[in-house]
Amino acid sequence: EYERRMAELRESKEELEKAIQSYEFILSCLSEESRRIIEKDFLYKDKKDWWVLYYSRSTYYRLKTRAMEEILYYFNCLERS
Repeated sequence: EYERRMAELRESKEELEKAIQSYEFILSCLSEESRRIIEKDFLYKDKKDWWVLYYSRSTYYRLKTRAMEEILYYFNCLERS
C-alpha cells in the first residue's frame, strides 16, 4: 500500500510540475500587455480597479479580451502537441 501511494504521489507531482512549466511557458509567450492583465486579474488578484492607472475603461476591456484570446490560443496549441 505504501509503495503504491508513493508512486501515485510521484506521478501527481510530475503532472503538477508539467502543468506549471506549461503555464510559465505560455506566460512567457504572451505580449507584455496580455501578461500584465492575466497576472493582475487572475493570478495575483490585485485590486479590482488596478487598471485605471494604465488604461481607459474601453482600452482595458479590449486588451482583457485580447489577453484571454491570446492565452487560450497558446493553451490550445499545447493541447495539440
